[in-house]
Amino acid sequence: MLHIKTIRENADIVHASEEKRGRDPIIVKNLLEIDGNYRSELKILEELRATRNLVSEEINTAKKNGNNDDATHRIAKMREVVTQLK
Repeated sequence: MLHIKTIRENADIVHASEEKRGRDPIIVKNLLEIDGNYRSELKILEELRATRNLVSEEINTAKKNGNNDDATHRIAKMREVVTQLK
């Protein structure tokens, strides 16, 4: 079994190997496409989590400073981010 990093870095070699073994080399292309989709979705997820963490800190700061209107606004923003995370 090959590590996905190896397949990413040596796609041509893996493609040729699959052909040599009599397997359909389109599998390598499909795998790389799925991996690319996964990595882009993972990036979006990590950005949303970072936003959630930042907004959470802003809410705490607003509440500590007694600015409840600002905290309420940021809580609404946080709910949008949490909905996107689901």
